[in-house]
Amino acid sequence: MWTALFTHAKFIRPIRENLQTLIAANEAAALAWANDGAAMDPFKVYRKALWYNTLWPVISIVSQTTEMVGAGDEALPQKHSILVEIEDSGPDPDELTVSVERRVAAIDMIITSANPNLLKTGMDADHIAIHEVSVASHDYSQFTRGQNRYLQVGSLMVKVVTIEA
Repeated sequence: MWTALFTHAKFIRPIRENLQTLIAANEAAALAWANDGAAMDPFKVYRKALWYNTLWPVISIVSQTTEMVGAGDEALPQKHSILVEIEDSGPDPDELTVSVERRVAAIDMIITSANPNLLKTGMDADHIAIHEVSVASHDYSQFTRGQNRYLQVGSLMVKVVTIEA
């Protein structure tokens, strides 16, 4: 009969889900902060995967990788990478660039300002430790155009280092 060595291990899924909950809960205030105090339209859609979107702005929070950074008989150290992709669409590429830059800044500040332990909500606190949460990079260079509309995409790569037992 098979038995899991680390019976409480959850890997990346609950961390991604908790990251989405954290962002959604703080979205309005962070967008206003990034927009010099003025409200911005909220994200119309939250996704768990990359989609062809028809509503904007949209945010996708996508599990990318889990790297085992050591292992033993009692603990499972991991480094998770989660892609946060933001899309906005409209008739003016300059306005879209500013919108995406501000949205990326808002999401970065939500993650940077949060208590890392919020990412283990719903997990067995006796069997997981969050050692580090960081935003590793921003990318603003993704741009495309369609008929009478432009699409600007920005992204952040979030790194989360955990130990599960």
